[in-house]
Amino acid sequence: DLHPLHSPTYSWLLPVSCPAHGAMAPPGSLTLGARVRLQGLQAKPELNDKEGICVERKAETGRWLVRIDGAGEFAFKEANLLILSAGGGSADGVAVLEGLDQILAQVEPTRKSICDAMVYCLDNATENADAIARRLVAVPRSITTDVAITRLSLASDVLHNSARAAANTATSRFRACFQELLPETFEKLGRLWMHKLPVEERERAEA
Repeated sequence: DLHPLHSPTYSWLLPVSCPAHGAMAPPGSLTLGARVRLQGLQAKPELNDKEGICVERKAETGRWLVRIDGAGEFAFKEANLLILSAGGGSADGVAVLEGLDQILAQVEPTRKSICDAMVYCLDNATENADAIARRLVAVPRSITTDVAITRLSLASDVLHNSARAAANTATSRFRACFQELLPETFEKLGRLWMHKLPVEERERAEA
């Protein structure tokens, strides 16, 4: 049986400005499967702000081959890649994380949709628990209340059901990952919501 959905509490919301999301990649910090956003491109400025997944590092040039969402594959310098969430470190991990990215882009705040996403995470935990956990709690650039509740509900279900399978060291690894990641995630969500609330209030007033 599954853990019921929980609404997030708001006691941790902080009245601070909304920061930029992600971090520039220090040399050598990228791994296979990392989720990145492109920036600072001059030769192909139309690709700036697009997101993708790192699928291969070209040893001869030091560039990373990035599979961009809906735009094919291109090689980029690390300096042009903003890390949104860490990778899995293996070729198989790239496929798992790419599948998860597609699921997260489509998941809805319904029991069935969240359950299907949870099963995918648990089924692929053996080699990818850390990377999957980081994907689940990564704060999307354009956050909405539904997206935030869905992500937190999914993380809650994964955490609950992985705890029930404690004998499985792969799934039990999720607990340690979430314990490390969730405080920072709550802080980021709090900053985003406090930044967005005045805008949403104005939109409601004008409706």
